Amino acid sequence: MGKIEQVVDRAMSQERKRRHEAEKARLMVSPLIGDVIGLDSADEIYRHALKENGISTGSSNTAGMQAMIQMLLNTKSGSSTAMPAMATDTMPETGSVLSGIPTPRKL
Repeated sequence: MGKIEQVVDRAMSQERKRRHEAEKARLMVSPLIGDVIGLDSADEIYRHALKENGISTGSSNTAGMQAMIQMLLNTKSGSSTAMPAMATDTMPETGSVLSGIPTPRKL
């Protein structure tokens, strides 16, 4: 294999890696900001998602921003689960059919 083929193969490999990382970033941020169109690198995608969520990236590298996105996803998913309503043994409301009937203490 000649030098030209080696250079082309290396460039193709780097492009595949860049596209794979960008697709991984798109999938990761989609629950936070939806579909990302027009951004080509994982770094740009992570920065955009963090900026949309009010987080300054400063000089963070790609791995650092990926960790911040993961923390955001963890906090968003934790807050969406509401606590189930608890059953209480209170007296029925005044306009209820059961108003005026005493609640039994033991069954």
